[in-house]
Amino acid sequence: MNLPRGNALLKETPLLLEDLKLKLANLQHHGFNGYVKADTGDTAYCAFLKEGIVKSVIEISGRNFSLISELLLYHRLRKASLNLSSFVLSPDLVDVLSNWFAFQEKYANYQVRKKEFRKLLSSLDSDKLTGVVEIQGNEKKDSVYFLLSQGHIVTDNFLDAYGQIITGPEKVSDIIEKLSSEGGIINSYGEKFELIDRKGKQMVEELSRYRELTATIESTALRLGGGNVVRVDETVLREWSRYGTVQKVEIIVGQSAPVSYKVTGKKGLGNRISFVSSIQKKLGVNKDELVLVRPT
Repeated sequence: MNLPRGNALLKETPLLLEDLKLKLANLQHHGFNGYVKADTGDTAYCAFLKEGIVKSVIEISGRNFSLISELLLYHRLRKASLNLSSFVLSPDLVDVLSNWFAFQEKYANYQVRKKEFRKLLSSLDSDKLTGVVEIQGNEKKDSVYFLLSQGHIVTDNFLDAYGQIITGPEKVSDIIEKLSSEGGIINSYGEKFELIDRKGKQMVEELSRYRELTATIESTALRLGGGNVVRVDETVLREWSRYGTVQKVEIIVGQSAPVSYKVTGKKGLGNRISFVSSIQKKLGVNKDELVLVRPT
């Protein structure tokens, strides 16, 4: 299922990372409700804002939706070409969509029989599901969506729809009546609120372990005890030790996949990470370039 669009404020405009930062800062200043989407082609990144505050940042790769931090967002996009879009939503809609990282598939291309749709909605209500119901049109672009908050369809007394998301009470009733009398095809993603909350807290804690460090290149592998070891400051290792014994770290450069290495500590490195040239070449980094590092 695709992320439903709200009312378009900006559509697929080629911009740079610094433009994205300025755009987000401006939207935060004006108390924006909605989301900003940065698309690199293979992957998209969506920052959801409610009253100007970033509620979540979600990385979308194929059918995978992952919660990431703003730090990781900016690092991922540092060298990327991106198309920027932004969509207006109501605060209640933001509350739902910002949790997409925790949603599970409930119905996939499900053929709703006549008189069945109300029973289906009732079961989602009983489960207190927070999520999305997609009602497919004749073509994918014609799909419309209901958003659910703990089982209840999110409505709005001022607008019938935010882009593809139906919110007007009368319009919602009309679609329910049509599906109940004619049937149709739906998709649905969602999860119980308590499970969303639990997963969100766990992922935020994991994301807090990332440190942005400056790459320093060692002249010989012998000084590091081999060509598969990196060094960080001893104070950084002590900070990470609250998560358990640290023997390896994961290094992320831009949009590349994380790479894992053994790690040791050294006094005086500060906010630097030290490794030999063979690791530098594998990571594709330059001296003094920033990389993201976390214990594994």
